Amino acid sequence: MSKKVSTPLEKLDTEEIEILEAAEKNVLITVNESFDKYQQVAKNTIMTNKRISITLDEKDFRRIRAKSIDAGISYQTLINRLLHQFAEGKIDLPL
Repeated sequence: MSKKVSTPLEKLDTEEIEILEAAEKNVLITVNESFDKYQQVAKNTIMTNKRISITLDEKDFRRIRAKSIDAGISYQTLINRLLHQFAEGKIDLPL
């Protein structure tokens, strides 16, 4: 009785076979070719800040500033956090 000797190609799964076939046809995309695309996607997903101007009632501004001082943060940071929580749906505001 002789044992059947398997070749490395017989042990490939479907994905590995597809990669091998693509390499043989010279249609593989190298990391360098697709790097620019993924780099742009990454840049688009990084949070960026948008500078805005708003007009607040003086009384509201003083209250916000007092609360920010109590919290040890700037009033801009406090307003930013409030707006972020609202945007994320963590604060519900009747409109």
